[in-house]
Amino acid sequence: MKQIVIDKPHSINVEDTYKPQPPNSEVLVKPRFGGICGTDIHIYEGNFIGTYPVTPCHEFSGEVIEVGSSVSNVKIGDKVIVDPNVRCHQCDACRTGRLNICENFSAVGVTRPGGFSELVCVPESNVYKFENCSFEAAAFGEPLACVLYGQSKINYMPGQKVIIWGAGAIGLLHLMACKNIYGCNDITIVDLEHKNLDTAIKAGASHTVIADDNLEAKLSEINNGKFDIAIDATGNSNAVHTLFKHLARGGQALLFGVYDQKAELKLSPFDIFINDWEIKGSLTYNHDFYSAVKALDNELIKPEILIGLKISLDETPNIIRKIADGERMGKVQVKIN
Repeated sequence: MKQIVIDKPHSINVEDTYKPQPPNSEVLVKPRFGGICGTDIHIYEGNFIGTYPVTPCHEFSGEVIEVGSSVSNVKIGDKVIVDPNVRCHQCDACRTGRLNICENFSAVGVTRPGGFSELVCVPESNVYKFENCSFEAAAFGEPLACVLYGQSKINYMPGQKVIIWGAGAIGLLHLMACKNIYGCNDITIVDLEHKNLDTAIKAGASHTVIADDNLEAKLSEINNGKFDIAIDATGNSNAVHTLFKHLARGGQALLFGVYDQKAELKLSPFDIFINDWEIKGSLTYNHDFYSAVKALDNELIKPEILIGLKISLDETPNIIRKIADGERMGKVQVKIN
């Protein structure tokens, strides 16, 4: 069978290997679609927590083709979305319900083989069955779970004005969640690219603003430039600084991007005090995967419009190299089987 292997930083290839056999408590999944994520690029570049070699992809859907001897709730032929985060359920964090900060976690596609493979073994407890949505939509289960965890930290009230910084796949999933799950009707989204903002309109944005030299003036024309809820999905510290300029008194800020570890946020404690701001961070997800699966399968969230490019497994190494070199392609999905 074929699989993608990153054997060291900046070395990625398609390789042939043997069919894996699922252990007693695991299932053998035939991946159908998998999304290329920033984490996959970090692995390619040498910045991740695991060891080489590794088969990437932690965002994928597929079909169960074999089950281990002790598997009881999943059967051959089930369509499944894979929760890649394998928690120990023994550490203090797990035992107190903070699964997202498990002290001993492993992850499919990061520390164990992932979805860019014609076959992959996954623990039974980490697959979620679905019926209605497409395999393409189902492959958004992991990023949507992350988004829903972040969204759960926001206290929504009727009539609030929302601004989202970044109209990539994550920012647009936040947009869909704000509108379709929490009922927000006034959502502004900011991005560097007109193409992304066009997709934002299709996804339900009320206003779109290009991040150019006229950004401040354009935002001042919307809600007088102040917003009750501000979500950063860029991972850019400069965007975060601008975000706080437009956060209303009593506002809530969700810093959702993955930031450079050396980046600093210069924010006046007095401003936090006088404006009564709430500032939240968000790391992966906790008990949100089931909700993500249901939102996709019930088509409350329809993420197919976020896909910018579909490629084959054989094309994947070259595309990952191009993304790492800075080429922007939108959300790329790999058709695996």
